[in-house]
Amino acid sequence: MVMELLNNILASEILGREVWRFVIFLGIILATAIIGKILHFIIKNIVHKFAEKTETKFDDIIVGSFGSPFIWFISIIGFYVGYGYLNLSESALKVFSNITQVLIIIGVAWLMIRFLDDIIKHYLLPLTARTKSDLDDHLVPIIRKLVRIFIVIIAGLMILDKFGYNINSILAGLGLGGLAFALAAKDLLANLFGGVAVFTDKPFKIGDRIKIGGFDGTIKKIDLRTTKLKTLDGTQVTIPNSKFSDGFIENITREPARKIKFSIGLTYDTKPVHVEKGIKIIKDILKKHKNVDINDASVYFDEFADFSLNIKVIYFIDAKGDWKTIYTTKHKINQEILIRFNKEKLNFAFPTQTVELHRKK
Repeated sequence: MVMELLNNILASEILGREVWRFVIFLGIILATAIIGKILHFIIKNIVHKFAEKTETKFDDIIVGSFGSPFIWFISIIGFYVGYGYLNLSESALKVFSNITQVLIIIGVAWLMIRFLDDIIKHYLLPLTARTKSDLDDHLVPIIRKLVRIFIVIIAGLMILDKFGYNINSILAGLGLGGLAFALAAKDLLANLFGGVAVFTDKPFKIGDRIKIGGFDGTIKKIDLRTTKLKTLDGTQVTIPNSKFSDGFIENITREPARKIKFSIGLTYDTKPVHVEKGIKIIKDILKKHKNVDINDASVYFDEFADFSLNIKVIYFIDAKGDWKTIYTTKHKINQEILIRFNKEKLNFAFPTQTVELHRKK
């Protein structure tokens, strides 16, 4: 009874074909997928371990690249053999043949992406790690993306060709639309060229503190199109790279030393000997700090101002752009000046005005 029902089902037709043909078709695909899984397990656990014992990495790359795509190709073989049992018409046979070729193109593209990506990862990345330049460290991830995009585009054109699209007309259309595309992508191209300029000229690197366009902060990430800056306020600013090619960049990290310049005003009743004493105190304080070169420092009696006798102080803090060291040094010097001047009773001036009254006789 069950066998008779099963035979009737297998003998019935779907889309003009006996059901048993579709059962064989699906069974072959399933069987080849299982075989592919088994072979993939053998390659991964036996062949790959054997390849790891060799000195060269190239065999590891080949074995690793063929891992998952291997199941794909075995399944394609099952699909190709299986649809032969469907007793297809000539037009349907052509469609299935094109599908097989499309599956092969996808598999080859997948395999090439994995293979070239592993080549870059195992051979190119170690080379960039040994160089002092940051340029290659930024370009390698971009190259990996471009390789994938290029392979996908080529595979896509081949698939379109299999479905009857004229590739030459598509390429010609891209050529005619090139000008319109370039105009529409003007800002994108400007940012890309700006990114190339950043990578080649290297006006800054990750971790540098820069000033540009009213922003002051530390470089956190450099991409081909944009650069991310963390400001001193803690906010993140994304700057298009085109701004770096047509604007002024102040790299604070690369300054040899920070110039500090200010004036100290003493009251007008300060005696000349006390002015000289104040100058000596400031020089002694500057001399004590290792980040200050006393030979480049200047401390002198500058001017008779409106309400004060001004001492000009100019010195340089050698901190290699480290703003924490700069602020700390400034704080200590200013604090010591305040303490010493108060101890010596040197009075700081503040805006004052003298009013003279004359009595009429």
